Amino acid sequence: MKRYYMIVTGIIILLMSACKKEGELVIKPIRSAQTLNFRGFVLGDTLEQYFDGRKLREFYATSFYNGRIVFDKEGPVLMELKRKGDNKVLYSKNIEQDAAATDKPVSFYYDGVEVKEKYSYPEAIPGIEQIAFYFDFPSDMPADIVYGDASGDVNSVQYLARNVQPKQWVDFLKIPPLDGQELYVFLLKAGKKEFLIDNNFELSYLQANLPLKDGYPGGGVQSLYFRYVDNNGTKGFQTENLVNIFPR
Repeated sequence: MKRYYMIVTGIIILLMSACKKEGELVIKPIRSAQTLNFRGFVLGDTLEQYFDGRKLREFYATSFYNGRIVFDKEGPVLMELKRKGDNKVLYSKNIEQDAAATDKPVSFYYDGVEVKEKYSYPEAIPGIEQIAFYFDFPSDMPADIVYGDASGDVNSVQYLARNVQPKQWVDFLKIPPLDGQELYVFLLKAGKKEFLIDNNFELSYLQANLPLKDGYPGGGVQSLYFRYVDNNGTKGFQTENLVNIFPR
């Protein structure tokens, strides 16, 4: 029995030693936990999130988290955002141990240079549709933005913008109601009468609402991000409207 007691005591001491680093507990007891919600958007890059210096996750494009945060010490937890591969802190915020403070989601927008707490866009104009475009495409894919009907006739399209370079915003275009029953937005190869993706108008279609004289009257604001994807030959666009991520 004495030998058994010595073995058990030794194991306990060993485990306690393993949980300490320079006299401090590595696995710290949880003091409290509370809800944490944040939403954001990262443009053209990857951001890393740190809590008190510990990396937790990476963000690219649309970024949402609905969960809980754990506090293992007194005082707030320091949240930091850094560009992947760079130690410079772009954004920091203290997350307080206060359940009431978590009612409002933490929001952030990274424009490729700096992190802001919100994304700014213009107020609505009655009868005018305002649309911005951003193409997260390879550098060799400049495009013309056009609209037309579902016939796929490249010679009958109308131009909204020409020679749009990847990873650059086309600022908010102001579009009045247009003639036509059903009109769609497409991409052409810049300066050419060819649809951007495999010269196929269905693959080169963009999800964007156009105002019509005999239909949708306009008055909305759209900030449209398109990411080109080619998944084992299956090509298309991932689309996000930043106005939906950052409602007023």
